[in-house]
Amino acid sequence: MAEQLVVRHFGQSTCVIHRRVTLDWFCETCRDAICAKCISTTHRGHIFVQLSEVTRKNRQWIKTFINTTEQTKVAQIQQEISTTRETLKRNLSRFEGLEVEVRKQGEEIKKELDVLMAQTISQLKHLEEENSKVLINYQTQLGKKLQQLKNQRKQCKKSLRVGTDIQVFDFVKGLKSLVTLPTKPILGNAKFYPQINPERFLRQALGTVALTPSEQSRGDSDHSGSAGPDQWHVSVNQHELLHKQESQDDMTQSSPALQTIFCHKRTASF
Repeated sequence: MAEQLVVRHFGQSTCVIHRRVTLDWFCETCRDAICAKCISTTHRGHIFVQLSEVTRKNRQWIKTFINTTEQTKVAQIQQEISTTRETLKRNLSRFEGLEVEVRKQGEEIKKELDVLMAQTISQLKHLEEENSKVLINYQTQLGKKLQQLKNQRKQCKKSLRVGTDIQVFDFVKGLKSLVTLPTKPILGNAKFYPQINPERFLRQALGTVALTPSEQSRGDSDHSGSAGPDQWHVSVNQHELLHKQESQDDMTQSSPALQTIFCHKRTASF
């Protein structure tokens, strides 16, 4: 087979070797159009026919391609485009729905957290008011006792100046029963034990999304060297096992999921 160094452009009707000579022949050996001079030179000994004979076959092949394309391929691609369009709509709707669910769950958690905070603060406020009442009452009693002692001190000074023996005796006897102070109250107390790792419990309350990467994402991960699907895919079974394990861990912990108020009695210090 002769080697051709010059490339013929699409639609060019003249030979690239023998300039200005029309390409009227087809070399079946090289599967290319040639001119009359090529038959006795560059394509000597090859099998060739008139290009017009090949044209009839080529036209028939083109017609067959058109018919096949119109009847099958075009319809298949159009159907695939339509299916992909519907899949795109469902994909958008599905993930919008998932986003709504996540936001709804998050808002519910916020509401529950607000209620829990309000209840806890209310308990603290109630205990604070109880302690305030006890302290105010104790302060009032101390004030009365102070006034009594001042009056007694005044009477003591008077008895020293003008009291008779029996008056001094009776006065001292009465003092011994009035010297005692009011009992110091026992106040309620509160301690707050914040959760060391609240994010874990918030994630558990919010829920877990099971992700399965698309084929395109898997291919990009393989080429980029980033985490593959086996590293970031969370299956439903794994999620259930994780949920059970966290539930068991919660039961063994001494502190609650979000916060706990322990109210107990102790002796107040002044």
